Amino acid sequence: KMSDNTCLDFSAGFQFRQDCVGVYVAKLIGIVILIGSFALKVPQIYNIFSTKNVVGLSPSSFYTDCAAVIVTVVYNILQGNPFTSFGEQCVILVQNLILVLLLWVHSKPGPSLVSMLLVSITLGGIAAGSFFLPAEYQYILPLTTLPLMIYSRMAQIISNFQYATTGSQSIITTFLMLGGSLARLLTTIIEVGWDVSLLTVTGISAALSAILMGQIIYYNYLVKKVAKDEKKKQ
Repeated sequence: KMSDNTCLDFSAGFQFRQDCVGVYVAKLIGIVILIGSFALKVPQIYNIFSTKNVVGLSPSSFYTDCAAVIVTVVYNILQGNPFTSFGEQCVILVQNLILVLLLWVHSKPGPSLVSMLLVSITLGGIAAGSFFLPAEYQYILPLTTLPLMIYSRMAQIISNFQYATTGSQSIITTFLMLGGSLARLLTTIIEVGWDVSLLTVTGISAALSAILMGQIIYYNYLVKKVAKDEKKKQ
């Protein structure tokens, strides 16, 4: 891990340093990821808002996604990591919560009031529990998101296979998730260091995003193209 304080000390004016190139690049990539995260799930939010269709979307996938992101944000705050190394997670959390609300509104039949309260209380409890975890156990936090993330993504992957469609999932959203995870591997090493917990979670996230991307390409483009070609032959 390179020293951000040394490389980004502009008290005497900006002076380019070759030994700080890694920090400059990581900061730039972090800012790009942060900006890009504002549009990460907007296509999916727009698709649901305009079509009012949530068929094929897994509620448990959204819930566990929110829980995993909450823990990630809390861990980075507690560790004092640079905002550019995890800022996109804050934006993603807000977008995930919006998606949950849309899912509740447009699901048929909709969830009961009790189930919605239970989900809200659970997510709030996860946030509070993570904040008050003793310092010597905080390294466990990123690892706890691993089963949540795997379950979340696998639930969606399995749902895609079952319905043979990716529903309202956006190729742009999935591509940004994949690209962001790959870029975040690099910036984590430079800005945070070899945090094995964070790198493991990010690496597996990239792999699962790649599977989802493959499903979108297969079901939305390849399958439809084959069906269209066969229709032309008839």
